[in-house]
Amino acid sequence: MPVEPMIQVNNIKKSYAGRVVLDGINIQVKPLEVLAVIGPSGCGKSTLLRIMSGLEEADSGTVKLADDNFSLVFQYSALFDSLTVFENVAFSLLETPDFGKPKALPKKYSYRELVRIVEEKLRLVGLKGIQGFYPSELSGGMQKRVSFARAIMSDPKIIFYDEPTAGLDPIASAVIEDYIVALRDQISTTSIVVTHNLSTIRRIADRVCLLYGGKIQWEGSIDAFFETENPYAKQFANASLEGPMTLRNR
Repeated sequence: MPVEPMIQVNNIKKSYAGRVVLDGINIQVKPLEVLAVIGPSGCGKSTLLRIMSGLEEADSGTVKLADDNFSLVFQYSALFDSLTVFENVAFSLLETPDFGKPKALPKKYSYRELVRIVEEKLRLVGLKGIQGFYPSELSGGMQKRVSFARAIMSDPKIIFYDEPTAGLDPIASAVIEDYIVALRDQISTTSIVVTHNLSTIRRIADRVCLLYGGKIQWEGSIDAFFETENPYAKQFANASLEGPMTLRNR
């Protein structure tokens, strides 16, 4: 019996000031799958992610999510500098966010319960005992993991990641990549990861979708990606290894 996709993207089109960014994009993502969306800067990867997550409207086409419990992990963590780690992670569950101990909580959560949930989510991303720290006191990799903890507060079934390893060194990137896979396994999420990092693709992806010129130029398994003779996929791999991407139309 066919498995219903968790995410269905049907003929999405988007233009800005007459410039076509997405031109008829169709994607299906299976439950628990990690799909890497790749391509050069400006090809529409992040635009597609924003449309799928509801932050932006397409000019035409549809996006169907099998579960409306989803989260978005932003490229540069997007933590509130003036809030502690605890306040940042708990933010989505606060009725009236405050700069100290929460004063207003949803009725189903006591303050003690909220502390427990925050500690549990931080533990899932390998962080402990930092609830009282501010983002400026953490490394870039730790800030990214705090943003992961915030994203999974509602136990989402879908997580959208926008360049999750941007600005991180290789060791910190590897840690983040491992947690993307671990969260998939631990809380049963389906993931779409926008990235241009070849190591990220190798470590986390089940399947790859390559965007260029507003269209999907190649799509397939991670193993097939490194074996295909498709010129766009080969150029991406070579550019990722050798330097800035300069994909050419073929």
